[in-house]
Amino acid sequence: MVQQNFPRGGKKPLKKNLPNYALLQASKLKSQKSKMKKRKGEDAQLKTGIIARAALNLTYGTLTQGMILLGRVQRSSQYDVTISLPGRLSGLLQITDISEAYTNLLQNLVSSQLPPPDFKPLSDLYKRGNYLVCYVKVIDVQSKHRVILSVQPEMINLNFDSGKLAPGSRIACSISCVEDHGYVVDTGNKNLRGFLSKNDVKVGVKYYVGQQVFCVVRSTTTTEGITTLKLTTDPKFTNSPLSSEDQHLNSLIPGTKLSVVIKKLLPDGLHISFNKDNIGYINRLYLENPLDTYEEGSQLFATFLYTLPTVKFSYFTEIALEPECATLTIGEMEKAKILFHDRKGIALRIKKNFRGYMPLKRTGVEFDQIRDKFPPNSVHKCRILTYDNFDRVYICSALKHELTLEYKIPETVTAGDLMPVQIIRESPNKFLFVKSGRILGDVPPEQIRDIDDAVVPLIGKKVLARVLSRDKNGERFNFTLKRSLVESNRPILSEFTQAQVGSTYLGTVINKSGKGLLIKFYEDLKGVIPSKALRNIPGGIKAFREGQVIEVKVANVIIQERRLILELATADKKRMICPFEIGETVEGKVIDSSVEGVHIRILNPSGNDAITAYLPAGHMSPCEKTGKQMAALSVPGDTMSALVFSTTPEFILTTTLNPQKWYTDIKNLSVSDCIPCSITQINTTGIEVLLPVKDLKCYGIVSLNKIDNIKLLFKHQILFGKITQINKKTQVIHLTTIFHEVWSSAVENDTDLIASVDVLALYLSKLKQLASFSYYSTHKISKMKLGQKVSGVVETITENGTVIKLNDGVPAIARKSHAEKSLKIGDKVNGSILWINYVDELVEITLDPILMNAIKPKQNEIPEDALKKKLKGEIVLINRWFVLVVLKGCGKGNLVALPTKAHVNDLTPDLSSYKIGAKIKCYVIMKDNESEIIPIVYRNAGFVTPKLHKSGMVDCQVKMDDNITPGDEFVVSETIQKKRKRHLENVTEKNRAMKKLKTDPITNSSSHKTKSIKTKREIALIKSKNEEQQEMFTCANESEGLVTFALAEDAEDANKKN
Repeated sequence: MVQQNFPRGGKKPLKKNLPNYALLQASKLKSQKSKMKKRKGEDAQLKTGIIARAALNLTYGTLTQGMILLGRVQRSSQYDVTISLPGRLSGLLQITDISEAYTNLLQNLVSSQLPPPDFKPLSDLYKRGNYLVCYVKVIDVQSKHRVILSVQPEMINLNFDSGKLAPGSRIACSISCVEDHGYVVDTGNKNLRGFLSKNDVKVGVKYYVGQQVFCVVRSTTTTEGITTLKLTTDPKFTNSPLSSEDQHLNSLIPGTKLSVVIKKLLPDGLHISFNKDNIGYINRLYLENPLDTYEEGSQLFATFLYTLPTVKFSYFTEIALEPECATLTIGEMEKAKILFHDRKGIALRIKKNFRGYMPLKRTGVEFDQIRDKFPPNSVHKCRILTYDNFDRVYICSALKHELTLEYKIPETVTAGDLMPVQIIRESPNKFLFVKSGRILGDVPPEQIRDIDDAVVPLIGKKVLARVLSRDKNGERFNFTLKRSLVESNRPILSEFTQAQVGSTYLGTVINKSGKGLLIKFYEDLKGVIPSKALRNIPGGIKAFREGQVIEVKVANVIIQERRLILELATADKKRMICPFEIGETVEGKVIDSSVEGVHIRILNPSGNDAITAYLPAGHMSPCEKTGKQMAALSVPGDTMSALVFSTTPEFILTTTLNPQKWYTDIKNLSVSDCIPCSITQINTTGIEVLLPVKDLKCYGIVSLNKIDNIKLLFKHQILFGKITQINKKTQVIHLTTIFHEVWSSAVENDTDLIASVDVLALYLSKLKQLASFSYYSTHKISKMKLGQKVSGVVETITENGTVIKLNDGVPAIARKSHAEKSLKIGDKVNGSILWINYVDELVEITLDPILMNAIKPKQNEIPEDALKKKLKGEIVLINRWFVLVVLKGCGKGNLVALPTKAHVNDLTPDLSSYKIGAKIKCYVIMKDNESEIIPIVYRNAGFVTPKLHKSGMVDCQVKMDDNITPGDEFVVSETIQKKRKRHLENVTEKNRAMKKLKTDPITNSSSHKTKSIKTKREIALIKSKNEEQQEMFTCANESEGLVTFALAEDAEDANKKN
């Protein structure tokens, strides 16, 4: 069958014998075609008298687009089917080339998300061994799949002459609809309809939409130009030979059995005739018996395979299209007897009843020596590589390296097999391509190494790998290079039926949620560890990382749902017991980081496997934005130190606040005690908090009426909680985080001054640590200093202030109180730096000439004599964390910071008593070398806030006084000196601990890692800035609009660059 019929007729030319390849050259037939005429009332036949010298097999060179041929399913998946073709060729049938009805079902499936009742996946429609009539749709020698096939009936029956259909004719159709009494079939012709009654189908056989059926016509009825066929697929009709009168050549369907007559014996097959004058061939491989047993003129039954379009030669097979009764084991070594040679290889006889075929390239000898080394009837040792299920031959090899036991064959590889592979290359999505002989595979990024393994395999290196699974098409494999899996002797779990309750296996964590951990084994088999099974594990679900290999035990097998319920194996439970104490300093390697926090792998002191701990961003700085930036800039592989905040119910670290050892024991806790707590959950009824108490299995509870402003809270924020109720038996602790209730305890304990300074000192310390990240080393903002003189150009002017682009490219903002009203866009300006914002990567400056002269360009240490005096200053900047003051008189020109937060729980500090330009009296409590960035001072009022004055909760003997009388200098009172001494002792102790925790998270990282973080995380952080609260620039309603505008401009510039 072909897409176009050539005209035939005319004078009969002389017979001539030509090689088969010459018959395919259209140029040599032009003179013959021009003499042919159409014969009326008969099927056009090519009667040139040309015959071929050999019955050659089909090749990719002779295969042409538009051919109709018989194929056999090699393998199938949900999206495509691999078809084995005559001549050991292969083609691909895609899901979109099935039928119109099946395509409509797929569209309905996509739109409704639910499979229609009559829908079957492609793998169920076409199973291995099924024969199909295929249309060659595309041939592309450059593509991975050289031949694309179709089984659409309109393609297969394109040249089908429906007018010559008669009872007994064969036709290939597709099921388009399933009805109660039968099946409506699609013939590909709108004027040709077909119906297949269930009575005409073999008992027990069911068909589904999209399935191809090979039918026999039982009767035809024509009404108003539309022909209706009554069809049958009963084997007694489909397997019976077709008589010559039933169907003409152009309507002959591959798979049809015919009676043929042997005209001549050829060197590699038979020259036959069928349907009177039609020419055909049977290759020697497709004969049931040895070639020399056939005689000219004898008759036999053969199945039609295909017709070469140009010369109209048809090719057949004598082998019955029935399932194989017995098979050989792929990969086994066998002794094979040489039967005969053909142009591509050697035919073999393996054992008694199995046929084999050895391609010439797998003989292992030179081409001109093959016949001498492999003479007929000689016996040779070979290895079975694969099975070609269309030609029904086992492909064998005699190559020496393929005869070794170590050589792996794709068909014999199973999940869990170990094999040496060579790393070929890395893809852009970080997959590794590996090869082992004929086996090709991939290593997903999460399977390249264990999460605590710093060794990265190199391209070109040979390593030992373990097979995880075979891909959907069965052509490639997925491997793992994780040493925990490769070196394990644990049993392999790859099938649901293998899972036994109580058995232990190794699995990989691929997902975690509030419901538990999703564990993956081999061949895409998965199981679940419920969250309730992890309650007694330090850190719970957060103690595990995606990609981590753990040992699990099968707790339950739900057969109906094909679900595996798992739990941690006893060995892993012991390893997960936290060996650390609350407040203990630990050190480990960063294995993952994001704006939410950092996961650190810590070595277990007992020598067991390392433990994963979580350091939330909220535990890295009291400022949410600073903590997120620090977490995001931490690079996997770097070493980091931290303190243990809690061990149960979560293993959490901190680098900020930590409790005193006395309060880590629940026995020592009582009502009114204040302890730090970390917010784990925020809901409409209140918050749940993690408490740093040993062996505490419950979260602390803070009800909604015990919270100041729940909208200002964020997850993992550390606050102090004052215990209101405690049940030591049930371990249920209720707390309050309301500022005035916690603050009153600080006043009673005479720690109010220390608490306020501690908050600001911690905030400044984290800013200093953030500035030390190597990420900023390439940024010009890292070179800037407080008080530095800068110049730039005005870019934007808003009602809140001015945005300036400095000469070195760093963006700057000047608030309304620090900029002249007469400024215009494009004006050149000079200013002094008041503050450096590393998170948003901008600086805040003043353009006021008087202030510029008042601020020293180079900030010096506060003189020793100033520590004993009341200092004078002027407020130049106000935000939620501090008030920036420039000193006058003693310490003149130095910038100092005055705390605005009285306590870490002071979420909305009262800034009403502070105004830009106001005069202030203060005392130095921490020098710049003690507070990391800038000296910290406190006011004469001793930090008793106006809120507490108004409420009358604190009896304060010192009044607020911002007015400084000229020459008003006096020695600090004895009470204040005692407070300062006590605070400095506390600060000194804390500084020693903090020095142990100071690390540069990017120090050991390579340049390409830093660049990657800069390009990816920088944009992510900038985009999120407008969504977060403006913590650095929110005061007196003056700077809020300006900063928002500056950040929007910053994000827009970043988007343009990328």
